[in-house]
Amino acid sequence: MPYAAGGTTDVVTRLVAQQLTEGLGRNVIVENRPGGGGVIGTTEVARAPADGYTLLVGAPNSFSINQFMFRRLAYSPERDLVGIALIGQVPNVLMTNPDILPAKTVAELIAYIRERPGQISAGSGGIATSGHLSLELFKVMTGLDIVHVPYNSSGLARADLLAGRCQMAIDNLTSYVTDVERGTVRALATGTLQPTRFLPGIPTLSASGLEGYSSTAWYALAAPSGISPDIVTKLNQEVNRALSSAVFVERLNRLGVEALGGTPEDAREFFASEARKWKVVVEAARTVLDN
Repeated sequence: MPYAAGGTTDVVTRLVAQQLTEGLGRNVIVENRPGGGGVIGTTEVARAPADGYTLLVGAPNSFSINQFMFRRLAYSPERDLVGIALIGQVPNVLMTNPDILPAKTVAELIAYIRERPGQISAGSGGIATSGHLSLELFKVMTGLDIVHVPYNSSGLARADLLAGRCQMAIDNLTSYVTDVERGTVRALATGTLQPTRFLPGIPTLSASGLEGYSSTAWYALAAPSGISPDIVTKLNQEVNRALSSAVFVERLNRLGVEALGGTPEDAREFFASEARKWKVVVEAARTVLDN
């Protein structure tokens, strides 16, 4: 698990490990190897023996983003990793501080910001995080001049959004569920292509004038390249077995995670499509990312 303990990715990984332990009859141990935006842990898996005993639960950075972020990456997602199954996704949500920004729709927000170039700031959990790149995708598709304010964590970004020190964010719903329910932040649209069950009545950005906008935090199981296809098939079956369990899915839902699943081919195609999208965004934001 290439991220620190305690976050949503870590909790999801431990839930999956429990399911694999029960299904395979083998102890599946979670090792946190955080650092470098997921690079350290992902590199360790990419270099591990392809025997099915070392697996990766990664997020977009591991599979689709870091290859464009770092000039010298120690692994190639396409060459060194094999997708096994998509596990789930967390909706990213466009949110504003309602006491500062009067806009109640995406169209109103775009018009408001367009009249005030460089005056509106958006917080994120840091450079190249899901929240940052979601914002950059929004900027690419709208042509808006929005000041990105990177924090050391999503929690710090959330605190400043609530305090009004930054006016908007596009970030994982998990951290903001209570705020949206209380109305201390206003959810304008989701980054999912289809409306999410977690925010009934809230439209998608794609349906709000940004056709094709898609940005979520997602989790997938992978292994080092060269692994036996039979092992891939067996592990894929176990993940999908877990995702067919109402109890397991409910545990994911409590974290704000929507279950995915599918075949190994579905996972690989998804990684590739995400890579094509984020390559364009990272290149467009290069001057920001180099700072």
